[in-house]
Amino acid sequence: MAEKAPVDLDFEFREAPVRRLAGMPHKGEYQLIGSVFDKVKAWAESRDIAFENTIGIYYDNPSWTLFTSWLRSHACVELPEGVELSDEDRAAGLEELEVGGGMHLVALLR
Repeated sequence: MAEKAPVDLDFEFREAPVRRLAGMPHKGEYQLIGSVFDKVKAWAESRDIAFENTIGIYYDNPSWTLFTSWLRSHACVELPEGVELSDEDRAAGLEELEVGGGMHLVALLR
């Protein structure tokens, strides 16, 4: 079993614009999404995309999910205007997502 590192987070509500993202899905414990973020970072660097606007999307509440293996999430980076995913990118597991604008609960890693 993988050892979990302690995570120090601050939470706040923020008004956010609509965002276009490139992301890779992760299934399983949320604390283990780091390796997926590493893959997204490597892809972003290969395309000269700044890896500063990263977004994790977490779809399920672990308290309400019977098995942690069922937890679904995405590790994402914001796509700059004019950047499109290629067929090669999609074959590597990247997906284009859009996060709607409005009020969001944001977790800030300290």
